[in-house]
Amino acid sequence: MTNNPLQKLFRNKSYYLELPSKGAHYPSGITLSVDNELGIMPMTIRDEIILKSPDVLFNGEALYELFRSCVPDIVNPKEIPQCDIDSILIGIRMAGGKKNIEISSTCPSCSEPAEYELSLGTMLNSVASISTETTITLEDNTVVEVRPYSLETQVKAKVQEFHQHRMQQILIADNIDEEAKTKAFDEAMAASSLIQIAMVAGNIIRVTPDDEESVTSPEFILGWVQNMNKETYKAIIAKIIELSNGEMDNTFTVTCDKCQHEYKTSVDINPVNFF
Repeated sequence: MTNNPLQKLFRNKSYYLELPSKGAHYPSGITLSVDNELGIMPMTIRDEIILKSPDVLFNGEALYELFRSCVPDIVNPKEIPQCDIDSILIGIRMAGGKKNIEISSTCPSCSEPAEYELSLGTMLNSVASISTETTITLEDNTVVEVRPYSLETQVKAKVQEFHQHRMQQILIADNIDEEAKTKAFDEAMAASSLIQIAMVAGNIIRVTPDDEESVTSPEFILGWVQNMNKETYKAIIAKIIELSNGEMDNTFTVTCDKCQHEYKTSVDINPVNFF
């Protein structure tokens, strides 16, 4: 295939980002710069169009495609740890030359709406690195190695939220008889429970019972999660969450021009309206 003579005009990496995960928890691989930073390219017109499609946003394909396009040094975007997602989204915006973001907020004191501008760089500088300890030892000396929730896990969580919303709608519906309402509620509850259990099991890398060989089989780990007690389940989830949450300060203080009231507001890093 003949090289495109316009290739020299193609977009390039224009922003480099230090990830909260430091590049850990990417099983399929990630390539960082000599400074251990991720190179990011700006969005294309195609990327912007895809982000406007509700269907691909719901199933995660829009985000997967966005990351494949703008951060090609990540081999499998589905593996992006939850702690890195917001930072990468901000990096993509900054790679496109947008250093600030405008936020609409209404004063809680006088109800005056206003627009405020926040530095995206300030938000990135507030991010803390995640814990590097990935194991937890249970009371029976079983050692469990986990990884943070991933982008794929986050997408599944959105599906779970959909099922929960569906349950709420079923409970308040007046045009459904009680038998049908109970059946639909049970189905939604079962689907939600299966997703949650699979999410936890999918983030367990290995289980090592006291003085025994490690188990890494996803099938065996899922069976264990389905049959573990409540306290063990809570302890493992707590560790996964600890690894997942790279803390970012997305709040800032503003002063109302009308009444001079000072209050805090926040930035919602939602791909639907963030770009």
